[in-house]
Amino acid sequence: MIRLFINIIFYPLVFTCNLFEFLFKAFFQLIIKLIKKITYHIHLFIIKKKADNLDQELKNLQSDINTFEKQVDNYIQRNTDLSDISFIDNMDGLEFEEYTCKLLRKNGFDNVIKTKASGDFGIDVLAEKSGIKYAIQCKNYNSPLSNKCVQEAYSGKQYYNCHVGVVLTNSTFTQHARDLADKNGILLWDRSHLIKMLEK
Repeated sequence: MIRLFINIIFYPLVFTCNLFEFLFKAFFQLIIKLIKKITYHIHLFIIKKKADNLDQELKNLQSDINTFEKQVDNYIQRNTDLSDISFIDNMDGLEFEEYTCKLLRKNGFDNVIKTKASGDFGIDVLAEKSGIKYAIQCKNYNSPLSNKCVQEAYSGKQYYNCHVGVVLTNSTFTQHARDLADKNGILLWDRSHLIKMLEK
């Protein structure tokens, strides 16, 4: 009788309990995995949201900087006698090159790049306008420029594979420099041309 009880009732009951325990553990592990996965995606969403917010804040900051620069430029333009460019005359060479880059962008030039300080082959700024590539030498001088700057602009134009070579100065050019520039197709942008660029 006892053996019959064990075979018919006890063993099946033990088997059922073990099966229930196994299923419960499996279900519990599944729930834990699901919770971990949900937690991971929540963290991922929060990080992405923070990254998006940071990106937007950076864009807003850049916009504020651009607006501020325009306000400064407008203020300078309103309060500067454009026929008097002594503020440019007082710049050193590097400052004049940086200012030239801003002035070129203001005058519709694209891809304005300042070349490296040394080994630039006589060219300080590279720029493009209407598909034409310009190699520009910047000269902040208080006396007329001679042939040398024209020769450097010509060789620099060849080196950088540009269509046009330019010498930009706050000064003027000697007649010999003008003659050489005409013969070699080099543009000479003197003080009067610089003032016209400022007026735009």
